[in-house]
Amino acid sequence: MGGFVADDDNATGIAELAQRFAGLHGDLAGAEDALNKASAADPKDFISPRFVALLREKKKDAAGAREACAASLKVQPKQAMPHLILGRLALAESDAAGAKKEFFAALDGLDGKDATEVRQLAELASKVDMAEKGLALMQTLEEDKDQSAALDFWLDEARYAQAARKPDKVSKACAKAKALVSAVDCPPVPAPAPAPGHPG
Repeated sequence: MGGFVADDDNATGIAELAQRFAGLHGDLAGAEDALNKASAADPKDFISPRFVALLREKKKDAAGAREACAASLKVQPKQAMPHLILGRLALAESDAAGAKKEFFAALDGLDGKDATEVRQLAELASKVDMAEKGLALMQTLEEDKDQSAALDFWLDEARYAQAARKPDKVSKACAKAKALVSAVDCPPVPAPAPAPGHPG
């Protein structure tokens, strides 16, 4: 499989293509090279360095990811994803206070248009002990009439709490999930049709 080749004359869209290519083929180096070329071609491009940060986070290059986040935020200070990445990096280093600070910065920069971004911010909220804020974020994704987003959130919260060995939070999350299941209104089940030749 050949590496990712970027067209310097078309910076628009390269970031998303590179990230997608990296996901499909694992060519992180080729994707990062394409993103860097896109960024160099357009000084106003804050998307490419943002994706570079994601790729470097994936490679466990915390210093490189922070550098790319800073480059993205320098061009566009009001955005969520770089702060999300910085928050996850802080958590990986057991810096709960730093992660919480980045959570609020991400929340301030959130435009609500990217569902993936919203879900990732909700996940970060759980990990910095702000489950209710995470749930509120999940519920902005849709009307959620069947409570599926809320149910998924509390099930994930239970898993995080179990991994963190916090039984009280596991119990709370499970109770919330059970309450949602019992509150869901199921549609009425139609009566079976009578067998042929038998009265209804």
